[in-house]
Parts: sequence; C-alpha cells; structure tokens
Amino acid sequence: MYDFSGLKVLADIPRQQAKLRGNSTAMFFQGRETTYAALDTRTSQVANGLIALGQKPNARIAYMGMNSDIFFEVLLGSFKANVVLVGINWRLAPPEVVYVLNDAGCETVFVGAEFVPMIEGVKKDCPKLKHVIAIDGGHASWPDYTKWRDGQSAKDPHLKIKADDDAIQLYTSGTTGNPKGVQLTNGNYIAFFKAAQEAKWGAFDAGDPNLIAMPNFHVAGANMGLTTLAQGSFGVIMKTVVPDEILTLVEKFNIKNMFLVPAVILMLTQTPKVKTTDISSVNA
Repeated sequence: MYDFSGLKVLADIPRQQAKLRGNSTAMFFQGRETTYAALDTRTSQVANGLIALGQKPNARIAYMGMNSDIFFEVLLGSFKANVVLVGINWRLAPPEVVYVLNDAGCETVFVGAEFVPMIEGVKKDCPKLKHVIAIDGGHASWPDYTKWRDGQSAKDPHLKIKADDDAIQLYTSGTTGNPKGVQLTNGNYIAFFKAAQEAKWGAFDAGDPNLIAMPNFHVAGANMGLTTLAQGSFGVIMKTVVPDEILTLVEKFNIKNMFLVPAVILMLTQTPKVKTTDISSVNA
C-alpha cells in the first residue's frame, strides 16, 4: 500500500514516482509507453511552457481532446505550473463550449484534431482565449504540442503551491441549465487519495495494470488516472470506450483495476466476446 504521507501537493506525483521507479512504465496509449522518469521531465517542460505563455498561478487552461497520455502530461504539467486545468466535455455543442471557456476565463486551450474545426469557429467568441495548442499537430497557425513541449526547459520550476490552491475545474453536464464549474483543490485530492485507499477500492500497488477508459473531462476518467499515477501503478489508456477493445486490453495486460460507469458495464455483459475473454485478473 502506497504511503501518501509525503505527498503534499499534486505536483509532487511525477517527482516522487520518478525517484521511486523512474524506469517503470507509467502509461501505455496506442502502442506508446511513457516511463515515470519521462513523465516527470515532460510535465516540467509543459509547466515551463505554460509559464512562458504568461499563465500565472490560478489561471485557467482548457483541454478539449479525446483520452490520451498527453492529457495526463498536460494535467500534471499544469499542477507544476500551479494553473488550473478545465476539461471540456467534447460532447457539448459549440455555444456550450463557448460558455465553459468564458465562464472559466480560459487563456489557453489544448485541442485534439477532432475538435479543431469547432475551436476555430468559436475562438472569436472567447475574448480571454489567447493561445491554442494543437495536440496532434498539423495546424497552419497553432503550435504543434510535441514540438512546443520539447522546446521548453526540462528544469522543474518548483513553484510554491498550497493545499488550498485549485488544481482542476470540472464542469457538470448542464442538464437543467448552464454547466457549473466545480473547483477541486490540491488538498481535496490528497484527502481523496487517502480515502480511496482506506476504502480499498483505490488501494493500488506499484505496477498494477489499471484501465483508464472513462472520458478525461469527467471526474471518473481524471480520478482513475490520477489515483493510478499517484501510487506508481501502470495506466493503460483508451481513447474512447469500445467494449470489445476493453476486453482485449483486459486480457492482454491482465488488467487488475478499472472504473466503469454502469452503462459501460452493461455493454460489456452484452458483448459476445465477454464469453471467450479471460477477465480473471480484474478485482471483483
């Protein structure tokens, strides 16, 4: 069981794990592996890039892209820069995306290829939005994420961060009105890690293969990823939920832990492949 007593703020996650198990794999995404040492370096580069863009502590930055390892690089990098990441629900209509960006006051947005046309269309309606970074590259005007990241210093900025500083701002679905921004602090997350561990469902061992399948803009996706990385486990990340692919990954990596909403569990039970897939590795 991981000892969280030394984890004071979320920016310490990659720092601690790089020291403890730098050569171990932190994340796997579509054939791409990232070690904890590489994650620590890249999150420092992201942090320095954000600081160079003029992002001050407590500033809001947005991420609108499908699940990937890059999301967690940006998320942990934002922790080191002491800025607050706002995950944008990519199922929202353009006016709703504009509302979230403006309500949060986002100054920078990281955008995946699937959502470039939408951000191109709404950028003019977001007066505070100054910078757009293309996660997948290929844009004529916006920086390519990988080139932007790799062009930054790898020196950890080591900013002073307090437990009460906001870390993430997630938005409700807006079913009965406009989406509401929910601010979660560093201290909230440290308490959450400890509570999840004590409740046993979030007590992971170093190297445990965990599936990260829920959307990154939702607390289920973000929290499963952070709980995995905070304990030095191994995150297998899915771009989006595909029942057959979940079963393939469970068997291939001997997935031990995963967090799935009831609708996805129902889909799995109704998928013919479940009858021939070995899922014995998964904790009941």
